Order: sequence, then C-alpha cells, then structure tokens
Amino acid sequence: MMITNTRYLLCIVTSLFFIVGSSARTHPDLCNRDCGGITIPFPFGIGGNDCYLNPWYEIVCNSSVPFLSRINKEVMNISLPLSGQDYGVVLIKGSVSSSGCSRSSQGPGTSKPLNISGQGSPYFLADTNHLVAVGCNTRAVMTDIQPQIIGCETSCNETNRRICQTRITEWQPQVAGVSLENTTGAGGCRAAFLTSEKYSPSNVPEPEQFDSDGYAAVELGWHYDTSSAPHVKSLSRCQNVTAMGFTAFNTSCYCSYGYFSGFSYADCFCDYMYPGNPYFQDGCIVIDRCKEEGRNKCGKDQTCVNLRDSIKCEPKQTNPVIKGVLIGLALLFFVMGVFGLYRFLKNQKKIY
Repeated sequence: MMITNTRYLLCIVTSLFFIVGSSARTHPDLCNRDCGGITIPFPFGIGGNDCYLNPWYEIVCNSSVPFLSRINKEVMNISLPLSGQDYGVVLIKGSVSSSGCSRSSQGPGTSKPLNISGQGSPYFLADTNHLVAVGCNTRAVMTDIQPQIIGCETSCNETNRRICQTRITEWQPQVAGVSLENTTGAGGCRAAFLTSEKYSPSNVPEPEQFDSDGYAAVELGWHYDTSSAPHVKSLSRCQNVTAMGFTAFNTSCYCSYGYFSGFSYADCFCDYMYPGNPYFQDGCIVIDRCKEEGRNKCGKDQTCVNLRDSIKCEPKQTNPVIKGVLIGLALLFFVMGVFGLYRFLKNQKKIY
C-alpha cells in the first residue's frame, strides 16, 4: 500500500514539473521561412496551408527563387509594416517595355499588364512607384487605367533630356501596363517601365541595360486580411490605434484597421522595444537589455528585469520549476511521515 501511494505521489510531482516547465513555451513555427536567401515572413509562406494566411500570400520556391503564386511574379523582398507606415511591402520584378534594343524588335513595345486584382487581393501598386522612360524621343504611357492618362516623354535635344519619370496617381491602380512609342521615327534603343527606384539624368543607366535585365523593381503594398483569418485572435493583445489613437505604453504591438477591395484588414507593427512579427502569437519579443553589454549592473543576490526603456534589479527568487518540485517533494515526505506515524501507532496498539 505504501509503495503504491509513493508511486502515485511521484507521478503527481513529475506531472507538476512538466506543467510548470512547459507553461512558458510557445508553439514553434515549423514552416520554411527562407527561399534563396530571401526571408518569407508570415502571413506569407512556403509549403502547406498552415504556413501562409490564404492563397494570396502563398510563395512558391522554384529553384531557390521565390514567386508570388497568385500573380506569378518573382519576389525580391518582403517587409512587414513599420511604425508610421500604413501597409507592408512586397518588392517584385516588374516587366520592361523596350524597342530597338537587342532583346526587342524595332517596333513599339508594350509590356504585359501587371494584374494584381481579383477577389480578396490584398495588393495594390504603392504610390512610391514611378513611370520611367529612358532613351531619346521616347513616349511612355500607362495602359489599362482608363479614364486617366499617365505618361511622360523624353527628348535628346540641347537639354539632353533622355529620361522622364512621373509618379502614379494616389488611387493606386490594381492593373497597369506600359506602352512605349518612338516620337520621331529615329532609331535607337528605348525602354519604359514602372519602378520604385528613382533616377536622375546624371546617373541613369543606358536603356540597353534595362532591356538586358528584363525587369524593374516594383513595390506592391499589402494588407493583412482579417475577414476569415483564424490568426486574428493573436492580434487581440495589440493596441487598436484606429479606435484609440496612437499612445505609446507598455504593449508589444499596434494595429490599424480598415477595409480594402471588399475585405477587412489590419496593418500591425511591433513596438520598437519588441522586434519581431506581430502576426504571430507572442511574435513581438522584448529586447533583452539585461544581456546587452554594460547593462547588467545587478549584484549576485539580484535578478535583472527588462523594462520598456531600461532595466531594474530585483531580489532573486527561486526558479518556479524548482519551487514546484520542492513543494511536491515536501508534500510527498509529509504524506510518507503521516503514513509512517499511523503504522507506528497501529503497531503500538497491538503490543498493548
């Protein structure tokens, strides 16, 4: 009987140990988050459905080259929203229209329209992009964005203006192509494209370079779709700056909410003290200032505690796991002592 009770109590103590020890653990991210050296943060992902939010965020890693599956464009970089920024950014390789170059014919050039529209699409052309034309006597016009007309024209007269660029409109179209025209009929290589890069007449590459590369970097803004996301519960710990306004206090992340292209969305970012990914549960992790060189000034009998902008020293306390084990062992010895006393008294009664 005593052996059975002892085993039972040991099981209880062992269970307490694992409960206490596992309470601080978080669910690990088992998805591949890298393709060809490019980081793929959630809500984007590679592989199974659990690795990305929905098919609009799926990345296909083809021979170490990441492609945004729904629009079939190569990805150059993905960034999460930052403080003061209303959206995240995906940098993709956009098409280049060229004419009179080695890779193109002598006739007018028109690139295949960039189509990022569709039911539930979280993407839009960021207004950081420009329409750029390079080469003499070149006219570039954005297509598929009627009724507006966006274009620019170059010349190679006395001003030597062989490049023109104009920002796209604030309404951020979701379908856009680029048409290229020769304004004089003269020969020569010309190129036109959308890009988030800025050029000046003094440092612009030759149009042959753009024709040879075959792409230009384009910034797509993106929102986090909350309309059917099971992950939206993880955002409940973030301060709602849409409803409350931005007030910095001891919180790990902030979210603004709105509607876009028929769905509700959130744009979240981690507080500067908690770098990480706000779209993961406990994804914004506090900076360990105690481990920073020269910051741990606590004594031997003190524990360093991280604060928002500093540290503090507190008296050392027993590790909760060890404390739980000690309590369990104390309980075990107490029960064994009571049981032993009971057996002793029972034997004494038989003697008398």
